[in-house]
Amino acid sequence: SNNKYTGKATLKIVGIGKYKGSITKTFYIEPKKITGVSTRASGKTVTVKWTKTPSASGYIVKRATSKSGAYKTVATLKSKTINNFKDKSTSYNKTYYYKVIAYKTVDGKKVYGTYSSKCSQKTSTKATEITSAKRTSKNKAKVKWSKKSGASGYKVYISTKKTKGFKCVYTGKGTYKTIKGLKSNKTYYVKVRTYKTYKGKKIYSPYSSTKKIKK
Repeated sequence: SNNKYTGKATLKIVGIGKYKGSITKTFYIEPKKITGVSTRASGKTVTVKWTKTPSASGYIVKRATSKSGAYKTVATLKSKTINNFKDKSTSYNKTYYYKVIAYKTVDGKKVYGTYSSKCSQKTSTKATEITSAKRTSKNKAKVKWSKKSGASGYKVYISTKKTKGFKCVYTGKGTYKTIKGLKSNKTYYVKVRTYKTYKGKKIYSPYSSTKKIKK
């Protein structure tokens, strides 16, 4: 087998010459090895994706909490059309390791394939909180926030509306920002979130509570 197909096959050996009778042997061809496993994080939730294989009845996702740690099942997906899983049983500021295996149900039994290569993913830090947001002059305001261990940096957002229209005005490692160009007759709202750079991508924490900068 080239491991492409899954199912049950029967081999019959018939006696030749002075040997009589036959032997029937049933064996199973395992599902194709899962490839294309990738992960991404949003806050502490990790989404695992992989390439579907038509030879599977479903998939099993396993997770370890260290590079050499034991893998435990976090999901058994009973459909060959599902190729992703959102792992919410996670914590902030941790690294997780995942691998996926396909299975085929034949005669009421699960026939397993080969585990995929493992894929690691970090989660974000918890949300930071704004400790101060005040005008320093008519056209300036200073915003301060708490430092979070594990964060690569912070992003600050500002809007004239409480729930929408926010624009990023700062990206960096500091824990305060002086915002310029404010209008003296306007009320502004600010919020902050941390980010962590992992595998060249930014993983963002939830936003802080929104703070008002008064006129």
